[in-house]
Amino acid sequence: QAVQEINSPCAVSRCLYLLAVLANLEKNHGQSKALLQKAQMIGGNEHFWCNSTLCLTDAILGEDKGGKEKMTQSCQLLQRTINVMRPLLKERPNRASDLGVVIAHLEARKAYIQIDFVQGFINTSRQSTEMAGMLLEPYDKLISIEKDFLCYGYKDCSAETLIARSGIHRMLGKHASYTTDKESHYLDAYRSAEEAVSQMEELFRHINNLLPINETRNINTPLMRRLASMKLSLVEIMLDILVLMNIEKKKKEAGEGQMEQIIEDFVRFTPDAGTVERAWLTLGHSIGHNIQAQLTSLQSLYMGCPDIKAKYLHLTGRFLRLFANRTHPFSSDILWCENAVEEAKPSSVKFVTAEANPEVNTVDDKMAAGTYSFTKKQLDEYKRKAIELKKRQAWTQKYLSQATEVLLQCINVAINNNLVNVLAAASLEMVECLGQFDPISASQFLALYQSCSASVMIKDILLSA
Repeated sequence: QAVQEINSPCAVSRCLYLLAVLANLEKNHGQSKALLQKAQMIGGNEHFWCNSTLCLTDAILGEDKGGKEKMTQSCQLLQRTINVMRPLLKERPNRASDLGVVIAHLEARKAYIQIDFVQGFINTSRQSTEMAGMLLEPYDKLISIEKDFLCYGYKDCSAETLIARSGIHRMLGKHASYTTDKESHYLDAYRSAEEAVSQMEELFRHINNLLPINETRNINTPLMRRLASMKLSLVEIMLDILVLMNIEKKKKEAGEGQMEQIIEDFVRFTPDAGTVERAWLTLGHSIGHNIQAQLTSLQSLYMGCPDIKAKYLHLTGRFLRLFANRTHPFSSDILWCENAVEEAKPSSVKFVTAEANPEVNTVDDKMAAGTYSFTKKQLDEYKRKAIELKKRQAWTQKYLSQATEVLLQCINVAINNNLVNVLAAASLEMVECLGQFDPISASQFLALYQSCSASVMIKDILLSA
């Protein structure tokens, strides 16, 4: 009523829009749609139409309808607004930059909705390979949207599109059938996320240079939280890459997977396989240092944000555990299998020299006699390998102990701040760390993980009811 007395239609429409935003936050989506309809009847400038359309999209997505129906309605609404805005670029050349940014925001929102729908469908369906093709259209659109944002000077929005593109590559990499395809998608995801973090860091440094140091020392700005979120996404991608590299390393050490690789190379023709393999090997030399550098830079960004701090601790603990697996002298599967290693009988092997038993010449004779002859050179080689394995085992124990300590800190932060998702992930990591050494404690953390997972599922069911 106070705004209506001013006799300003733009102020009235903006007030109705803000009330609609508040109604969305309170989950009153029907009331939000009614307020937005009144506001749009009054009208406003291009920024009002952009904001009201995005708010109306949020109201549609929050309704109790099927996922595909909500996605279709929201995308149609955004496309109608885009079709209305696009002719104005020629009619109002002096407002081309503002209109271009508005159109880019609407197109980006449409692409994000399509990506979220496909991602949700892939997570709940077995038809992941067919649905992955639906990501190509929003991915191609995000490339042009990113260029538009950069052209108009919106580096933060451009970085958001890069993170979305990296998420698409990560999703495709998880469901890829061939090793080369996995490596290619993860490399593209890593490059996109790294470029997004670089753009945000440049923007963050520029803003920090404008403000006095004493005024920004103990505060956490929205830009810092966005940068921290992007760094967390980059670390998650690099940890996925580290998992794949650990698997390849263990297979190579065990001499497995050679026949599968030959068949894959014969069946599938990839013109740039050599380029992908070289880039993958190059990244493998520095992946650990890159993860550590990103995690170290996060320490100055999570001040006052317990959710970011908990995620940082969880990813740090996971990184240390994966690095422990990387340095472990044996595959982790052996540690969980009781029959993987059989104890040798003391009387079955006798170490003798070749001169001491010259009659035992062939391998069959040695096997039949139960004796093996080793030269001094062979014994020295075995001693060297044993020393190397002991060193690797010692480093593995150090990494696991550090991972356990960091994960316990993460669990403490998650419990104190009711971060159930992070608590579940950290508990599962503790199971991986302790399972081979302390089964009782591992079972307790496994029960905690199951409890958190059940709590999250119940919460989702209640919110959707």
